[in-house]
Amino acid sequence: MNTLFRGKDFITTQEWSEEELETVFEVSKELKLRFALGEPTDHLLRSKTIFMMFFEQSTRTRNSIEAGITQLGGHAHDLTPDKMQLSHGESAKDTAIVLSRFGHAIAIRNCFYGIGNKYIREVAKYSDVPVINLQDDIYHPLQGLADLMTIKENVVMILEILKSLYLGLCNIPCKTFVCTFKRKHYYLQDMEWT
Repeated sequence: MNTLFRGKDFITTQEWSEEELETVFEVSKELKLRFALGEPTDHLLRSKTIFMMFFEQSTRTRNSIEAGITQLGGHAHDLTPDKMQLSHGESAKDTAIVLSRFGHAIAIRNCFYGIGNKYIREVAKYSDVPVINLQDDIYHPLQGLADLMTIKENVVMILEILKSLYLGLCNIPCKTFVCTFKRKHYYLQDMEWT
C-alpha cells in the first residue's frame, strides 16, 4: 500500500499510479465498512479545514464531499464566487495563496468550458496545500473513482449480467471488457463463455 500522499494534488486519475489508486480503493473500502458499522472516524481530519469552491450549483458532489469531510472530523468550508473576491477579478494565483494559508486542502468544481481544468491547475500551481478536482470541463475524477469502486464491489454480479446480455449475440464486447479489466489488475474471475 502506497501512503505517500501528503501534499499531492488530485486533478485527474491519469496522474496517479495504479498502486496509488489501489491504495485509495483499499482505504475507501475500510472507511465505508467503518461507517456501516458505526465506528468513529472523526479523528482522521480533526482540526483540518478543506475549502470547497463551487462555481456552479451542485447537489451530490457538494453534499457527499461535505458529509465525508465532516464524518472524518474536518470542517468543509463552502465557497462560491459571490462569497469571494473572484467576482471582483481575483486571480487563481491569489486565491490559491490566500486559501492555502488558512486551510489544509482546496477542492474545486469549475465546469466552465475551456476554463475549468486550467483554473484548477493554476490554483494547484500556487497552492501550498493539496488541490482536489471535484469536476471540471474535462474530468470528473471522483465520480470515476466512485464508479470503478462500485464495479469492483459488484464485479461478479455485473459480469453475470453482461454474460446474459451478450450470450449468443456478440461475445466480443463482453470479452473485451473482461480482458481490459484483467489487464488493469482488477482481479476478475475467469468466466465460462458459450
